[in-house]
Formats: sequence, structure tokens, C-alpha cells
Amino acid sequence: MGELERAATRYAVTVVLGLMGLGAGLALLGVWLVMNREKAR
Repeated sequence: MGELERAATRYAVTVVLGLMGLGAGLALLGVWLVMNREKAR
């Protein structure tokens, strides 16, 4: 049971960190696109 709980915890942490990384990447991409649009004007 302990091993299963450890695996589930590791999986949950990986998913959360992955979603956070994805969100940060999308935010950076959005900022970069906005700055490029401002520069082009």
C-alpha cells in the first residue's frame, strides 16, 4: 500500500508541476507575442 501511495503522490506532483510549467510557458509566449505586436506597430 505504501508503495502505491508513493507512486500516486509522485504522479500527482509530476502532473501539477507539468501543468504549472505549461501555464508559465503559455504566459511567456503570450507576453512575447504582445511585445512583438507592439514593436511591429
